[in-house]
Amino acid sequence: MGTHGGGANILDPLTRQVRQLPCDPSQPGGTGFLHVSAFAEDSHGNVWIGTDGGGLNLARPDGTVVQSFRHDPNNRQSLPANTVFTITVDPKDRVWVGTDGGGLAKVIGTPTTRAQSTRVITREQGLSSDTVYGVVPDANGRLWLSGNAGLVRFDPDTRTLKTFHRQHGLAGRGIRLQRLLRLPDGRLCFGGPGGFNIFDPARITENHNPPRLALTRVSVMGVPISTSTPSWLLERLGLDFRANIVSFDFGALDFISPKRNRIAYRMSGLTDHWIDLGPQTSGDADQSGCRQPPARGARRQC
Repeated sequence: MGTHGGGANILDPLTRQVRQLPCDPSQPGGTGFLHVSAFAEDSHGNVWIGTDGGGLNLARPDGTVVQSFRHDPNNRQSLPANTVFTITVDPKDRVWVGTDGGGLAKVIGTPTTRAQSTRVITREQGLSSDTVYGVVPDANGRLWLSGNAGLVRFDPDTRTLKTFHRQHGLAGRGIRLQRLLRLPDGRLCFGGPGGFNIFDPARITENHNPPRLALTRVSVMGVPISTSTPSWLLERLGLDFRANIVSFDFGALDFISPKRNRIAYRMSGLTDHWIDLGPQTSGDADQSGCRQPPARGARRQC
């Protein structure tokens, strides 16, 4: 049992006696912290104990703590934050730790090999929020993460992520704390400020067709050009040698959740790399480029 101020405690169901694990950092075999926030048991019977400010602990089945994980700002492989909101052991016995501001951490190693490091997934890798309140695996081994900005589905094997927002049917923007549950029939429940969500992960359908891109305006030297054909119907555009700076405005024709559309471009002859413009924050995206003959600009949808 975890308490806020009383540390971790073990209840013997036969004697109904409660034993408190040592909380003093100077005492060996204890959590070293009074505020305990999460528990998880792995296939070996070991217990992982998360704390609110004191990091992560690994304990034997009898409650003796044998290893502690703390955040070290000088070590990128250390626990990313000392406040642990949730711990989950997936069907492959991998240990996942949701933290406050540090993202999702995977413990590297096993209790028998003395795990020493973590691998972290944060907003840089695609998480919608670096605060992870809850993690629950579905029947296919994918992890569902609750946080401050939507619900995230993460596949540990392919390391791909998909974020679901209010536009997908969530009851609110964020799903706070550990208000989550996997039902016996495989459905998942998440609670949040706007109510609770219940769904079957196996029945979620996705639109894999990227939205069409439409050219909405072309400008030369900052002045929109006038053509007899609307910009979005142009198949060819001729420019003379004085058109050194050309700007293109374009938009993604998907209006279900425009802010979630991401646009990338490249210009053959100028660059061979795709340049990511990020989410489409307004009706149109703008891109300017210097024309360097004989290169001819080409634009493709990412």
